[in-house]
Amino acid sequence: MKSSDIKSKILNNKGGIVAALVIIGLGLLLGVRSIDRVPSSIHSWAQSDWYAISLGFTHNGYDLFHPETMIYNKQFPSMWKEASNDTVTSADFPIHGFIIALLMGLFGTTAPWVYRLWTLLCSLTGMWFLYLLGRRVTRSNLKAIAVVAVAMLSPLYAYYFANYLPSAPSVACVLTGLWAYVKHRQEGNDRLWHLAMSMLTLGALIRTSQAVVLVAVCGFELLRIFRHETSFWNKVPAVLLSAAAIGGYLLWNAHLRAEHGTLFLSELLPLRGWDDIATSWQRYSTVYFSLPQQILIIAITVAATIFAILNRKNHRNDNHSLPLWLLWAVWLFGELLFLIAMGYQFIDHEYYFLDSFYLPVVVGLVLLATRIPLPKRTGWQAVTLACMLAAAWSMYHATNLLLKERSQGWDLALICHHNYEGSDQWLDELGISRDARILSVASYPQNPPFLLMGRKGYTAQWMGDGYDMSPMLTSALQFPFDYVITEEWYLKERFDQYRVVFERLKPVASYGALWLCTAADTVVNSGPDDFFTQ
Repeated sequence: MKSSDIKSKILNNKGGIVAALVIIGLGLLLGVRSIDRVPSSIHSWAQSDWYAISLGFTHNGYDLFHPETMIYNKQFPSMWKEASNDTVTSADFPIHGFIIALLMGLFGTTAPWVYRLWTLLCSLTGMWFLYLLGRRVTRSNLKAIAVVAVAMLSPLYAYYFANYLPSAPSVACVLTGLWAYVKHRQEGNDRLWHLAMSMLTLGALIRTSQAVVLVAVCGFELLRIFRHETSFWNKVPAVLLSAAAIGGYLLWNAHLRAEHGTLFLSELLPLRGWDDIATSWQRYSTVYFSLPQQILIIAITVAATIFAILNRKNHRNDNHSLPLWLLWAVWLFGELLFLIAMGYQFIDHEYYFLDSFYLPVVVGLVLLATRIPLPKRTGWQAVTLACMLAAAWSMYHATNLLLKERSQGWDLALICHHNYEGSDQWLDELGISRDARILSVASYPQNPPFLLMGRKGYTAQWMGDGYDMSPMLTSALQFPFDYVITEEWYLKERFDQYRVVFERLKPVASYGALWLCTAADTVVNSGPDDFFTQ
């Protein structure tokens, strides 16, 4: 082995150790604080649904292809007004929740920390492969570590990388696939191509929107085939298997949706105009990337452009192969099409950015970093390192503030969890069968009451003061439930809002803030006072 190769290996090993320390350190600082937190804060509804799917696997014999929660009446297609005979729901390929269910069985607990810890480990693994990708493309440990730091300190990513949504694990699969693809492109190893397609396919199965990068890679390879840069037949099997896996699961998911209903959106919600983009940006621009990150990204873009212009002769593509920039451009174009197709969702669901534009921005930084030379003089190296550390601290501070903001406050999800905690034992003591079907009125989100009661049922969850719940409640009274349960503060403060149900309730027993009731055929309460004096 040449001395230069030995020196390069030693530097890579040292860089790898530093990268691992950065990734683990930021993971512990930003992720562990919420490791035992129940689904709460923003999007606690979606968080609870995915948590319920994992628990559903522990109840249904770990049937991967029949994910279920605790609810018989699904949101789609009838907005909770129709009930199914079972609690099965369609969902993006739930392998993530399935593995968590296996871990729950292994550890003998369904506590939130099992779910969050697995998600955190997936996220840290994804960041490791981002480092490997960055090092391979930029040929610099420092640049690769810097990109990882920017990626991990995105407030959006930091919030979800130890969360219940499957977005972060999907990102990790895509990053692994991109690393394998770039390495395959450089070395020509067919096994790496198969690994790349497998991981990109898995990422797309977990979050359908990530299919954009899979299509971009396949399209890029097709261009390379036309240019005789790579062969055709060794690519075909992996592409066909990928298409079969995604197409097959889409068909199966459509079957589940038609047969059982679903808790998850399964239709396009197109962009209505520039106002949707403006609203999303106004709400979440500093959530996607903090202000220090935005300034840094702009500075990197400007610096890379200047150096690219000054050194354009030195960066000519001598072998005339298609540059990775073209793959990135095709990918970005695909994400713009996704924005047009689903732009309305971006207004209230900031994690759609994590499922779409987050990775192109991060990978774009890797490509930009290739154009920026590192200083060779010791003094300038020290200045550069000091600037990078200062930027990292500024980004960490901004991200830390957002995480604290989102973890503070006594939101409805936490109130619901507090009120229903221990209700399973209470119902057992009352002799209520585990097979009894219960109608939960006004609690939020939809799945936690049933998870904590250990019983399935029907939801008429709180949808906001401006939402007319009359159709949902009227339908709910027709469901074959055995009991009704609600929280006391709704009875006292929102009796009129839920009058169609509350005026027919007869109390059976109370437990803290909960009231278990039966429903009469006629009106028995004219107000809260009548209910509490029965």
